[in-house]
Amino acid sequence: MPEQPTPPPAERYVLGDELARGATAVVYRATNTVPGREVALKVLQGRFGPDPAAARRIFDEARITACLQHPGIPAVHEAGVLPDGRPFLAMWLIKGRTLDDLIRDAGPDRGRLVAAFEAVCQAVGYAHAHGIAHRDLKPSHVMVGAFGEVQVLDWGRAAVQADPREDVLGLGAILCAILTGRPPDAEATDRLDACGADPGLVALCMWCLSPDPADRPPDAGAVAAAVSRLRADAEVRLRQAERDRAAVDGRTAEQLRRRWRFALVALIAFGCGCVVTWLCMTR
Repeated sequence: MPEQPTPPPAERYVLGDELARGATAVVYRATNTVPGREVALKVLQGRFGPDPAAARRIFDEARITACLQHPGIPAVHEAGVLPDGRPFLAMWLIKGRTLDDLIRDAGPDRGRLVAAFEAVCQAVGYAHAHGIAHRDLKPSHVMVGAFGEVQVLDWGRAAVQADPREDVLGLGAILCAILTGRPPDAEATDRLDACGADPGLVALCMWCLSPDPADRPPDAGAVAAAVSRLRADAEVRLRQAERDRAAVDGRTAEQLRRRWRFALVALIAFGCGCVVTWLCMTR
């Protein structure tokens, strides 16, 4: 039986439901019919028509992310033009929720999101080490999978040799949202002071949000290293607290055993006294 010809790239994809919508593009769940694999298909919105600048952003994203081989940065499988003329990117589909959604639903317990923030810093730090800045970091551009995997999305505004401190400011805004539930505003300092989070994390957040770029950490790698140290210190304190609590519980248990022994001895002595008294009275 003769082998069937492979369809052109634009005809391999069957669009599914919409996953996200940004200023210029829409992301759909799609199926690549050749391997039968689900992907995320980023497509330029139809209202831009043949706008070459908007189309260039799509292809620039493919070119830049192709240089960044990191598990926290979505790999682009293919780029092309759909039959209707819209440019597209086919990317790995991560099944999860945006960090924005997780922050909104986290309630007062936001500490578990710090691990996701550290993963974001590591991915962006990798990009900075390769001379690339994201330039549009926000919680809605971070996807967290069901097993904790983290992806930094939407590299459409990324630029080569841009100042990484712009991204550091974005990281500070993400951390502020994690710690307080809201992005930074005029009252951010007061909210951070009152949030009850680790003082080191609060200080790091304020450092990243410094108005003068020269006063911020130099890049995302430095922020990632700071978060890693803070989380390691927190683990040490937690283990020490558990040991202290176990020691206190042990002392409390020993005190209870001593009290029970004393009470038992007193009870036996009292019983013996009663018996002796009864014997003396019956003679």
